[in-house]
Amino acid sequence: MSETTDEVSVLHEKVAQLETALATRLAIERAKGILAERHGLSTEEAFALIRYSARSAHVTVHQLCSEVVPRAPSPGAIVVGLARRQRWRAAAQRERAELHRERARAQLERAERAQRRGET
Repeated sequence: MSETTDEVSVLHEKVAQLETALATRLAIERAKGILAERHGLSTEEAFALIRYSARSAHVTVHQLCSEVVPRAPSPGAIVVGLARRQRWRAAAQRERAELHRERARAQLERAERAQRRGET
């Protein structure tokens, strides 16, 4: 009987986690849409702005997104992020460049391993 109680408890916890994740995801998607429309950004640019602004303001992405609401001014962290738009674009470019470097490095390592296997 206690195993069933434990299983039910675990399932309740999982449901709570999933509900939280869904609420977080919805808040982020809503904020991306609002900011994209409000400031003429793509959704990718809006999310980059949210990430940069949250990082700069030392808050979570979810906390910042919950402050973005229709028909209300953008939160201060977003306004600051927009003012630093060039900086966050450069940061996004650096992140993309680092990802490309990592992929190229991994591809080179795979090619070197394959070459070594072919020589032995």
